[in-house]
Parts: sequence; C-alpha cells; structure tokens
Amino acid sequence: MILIIANSLKPFVYESIQILGLPNGSIFRARFPTQWVESSLLQKPQNLVGMSLLYASRIWEIDEVLPLRYGKITDIKQIGRILFLDYELDCLVKYSSNLEVQDRQIRAFRQNLGQRFAEITNAKSAPNDKMQPLVVKLNEEAFLEGFTAPKITSPDENTKWMTAVDRLGRYAIYNPLPFYKIDIHEANKGIGAHRKNGRISLSSGVSYFMSVIHFVPDSEHIDTTKSRTPDTPYMERGPYDLAVTSDQGNVEIAPRELALSGTYDKFDFDISPPKYRSAKDKLRVTFSVPQDISKSYRPIFEIPITINPSWKGLALRTLGVLALAIISFLLSFEDEIRNWLTPKIANFFGQFSLVFFTLTCVEFWKYLSQLVRSK
Repeated sequence: MILIIANSLKPFVYESIQILGLPNGSIFRARFPTQWVESSLLQKPQNLVGMSLLYASRIWEIDEVLPLRYGKITDIKQIGRILFLDYELDCLVKYSSNLEVQDRQIRAFRQNLGQRFAEITNAKSAPNDKMQPLVVKLNEEAFLEGFTAPKITSPDENTKWMTAVDRLGRYAIYNPLPFYKIDIHEANKGIGAHRKNGRISLSSGVSYFMSVIHFVPDSEHIDTTKSRTPDTPYMERGPYDLAVTSDQGNVEIAPRELALSGTYDKFDFDISPPKYRSAKDKLRVTFSVPQDISKSYRPIFEIPITINPSWKGLALRTLGVLALAIISFLLSFEDEIRNWLTPKIANFFGQFSLVFFTLTCVEFWKYLSQLVRSK
C-alpha cells in the first residue's frame, strides 16, 4: 500500500474536503515534487499503478497523522521533478465513535509511521516543522490494525464521513469550513449509480438524485450539550451557498442553487439525463467558502459522467433507419411515385434521403456500439 500525506497547510488542507466528499470511484490527482517521495518508489514509478492507496491528513502543529480514505492508483506520470499520481477513491477509513478509542487509533497509526520513517534514509518529522517524505510504502495490515479490529463496529459510509469530519473539526485549520458528501442514485430504485473508469454512469431517460450532506464542524460546539441562546454566535463566517451545473448542459438539474441556512443539512438535487441519447459531461458542484480563504482554495467538486444509451433509443433509431430506407427505395425505383413529382424535385429528395439514410446508419452503429460497451 502507498500512503500519501497532505499537510494541514494552505492550499493542501482543503483537498481533504473533496477527498472525503466525492463519490466512490471518482478520480483524484495528487502532485508531489520528487523530494517528498520515498526514493525507492521513484526507481520504477509505473510499477505503482494498480496498488492500493491510503490518503491521510497531517496536522502540522502537533505532527498528528489522520488516515481518511482508501483508494487505488490508476496512473502515474513524472514530468521533470514533479510526480503526478491519479487514484480512484474508495471507502472511508473506519473510526470509532468513541473519542478515546479514536485517540488510540491515531496514536497507534502514528507510532507505526514513526517506525517506518526510521527505516527511510533522511526521513524527518516534528511538530511545527516539515515531514519528509510524504509519499511512502507501508504494510497495510500492520498500519491499519487499529481501524479494522473486530471490536470496531462497521458503520455505513455516511456515519464514517460524519465521524471523520467531526474529528477534523477539532483542529483550527478546518474550523469552521463547510464539508460535503455527495452520492448519486436512481430516484425510483434508490440504488447507487454505476461507476466506471472514474466516471458516474447514468442511463438516458432515467431520473436520479444527487444527495448532498452539508456539515460545518465547530470545535466550540462538538462536545457541548448546551442549548443556544440569543447571544450565541452563529455562522459567523457564513452563509454558505451550493450550486450545481453541467459543463455541456446535457442534464437537467433542479434546483440549480441552494442557500444553506444552517450548519448541517441533507438535501437532494434532481438529475435528469436526456432521453434516447448518449453523451459525456461533467457535473460541477460549487460551494462558497469563508472570504479569508477564497483566494487560496478552489471550492469545486468535479464529477465526470457518462450518459449511456438505452434499448428504447436503439429501437427508435432502428425504426428511423427502416423508414429512411423505404423512402429512399421508393424515390429511387418507384416510377409512379416519381411521376407525382417533377424530375428535379424527385432527384433532390432521392439524393437527400440517401445521404440522410447513410448518416443515420452511421449514427445507428455508433449508438449500438456504445450500448454494447455500457452493458
């Protein structure tokens, strides 16, 4: 397994919001100057493709490392002294709901990491100072034993997400930033949308919901049970807004914008792909952030989608091809029909229908091949 560590420094700290919130199967790109990568990994970086990955956030001030999400490396490119590493996001790391157990989990992970660093030449790490390297190879079973023990219950992904966000909210750099968790599922069946090659696969003509959980952690209120009063500060850095668009306009989205009146909520956007048409597009979820960080953070979730063809669309195209074939045949070979028209008009319609028939056949086979590949 490959561990990548992001320091809680601007702008890297803000990537945790997207890495925690994007749907499973999404592709995220990390980039590191080679000086921050364990030297042995640079000998043949392409050998890392296909390996499992663990993303972690390091709290700079106290040198604490929090593993957050699993993944799988899908591509690696080295350009000069920069290593670009693409990975597919998988399930979230499982933290205990008990704070004391969480502390033990994190402490054990950090101790294991310290032992691993002792094996790496020139490795270093200290509170309020840099950690080097930030990309290392580790033994998955030994490092994650505290997160996979049988006594740790197995919550669903939403609970895992909330627990991780609550934990991050205890550190000043994350507080109070808005976190979001995004999922896309069919409106009628309630099952999650299929994911393939880093894209969400939607079926044409099928309605979907994009479910979004919104939460703003606040360290001052995480452990308190006190009721609010008229004098209690509230959303001093808000309000927060959320907007969803598609780059190519191939899907209908409703509503397109929401103003969030609280620090926690859950809501759905209606996502409607076109009927009987295939296309590729990208959903762009943009949210507001406090003004003091707006210049150092790009608050956008980018979700590539593929709109897959349907059998009904194929049937309609088949009927269209047959209709054009019949028209082209009649105009070309049936004298009685041609006699109803002037020779000039008959020739024009004959040639036009033949060209249109050819183009329709090409589009038909293209649609059919896309339909076969999507199944």
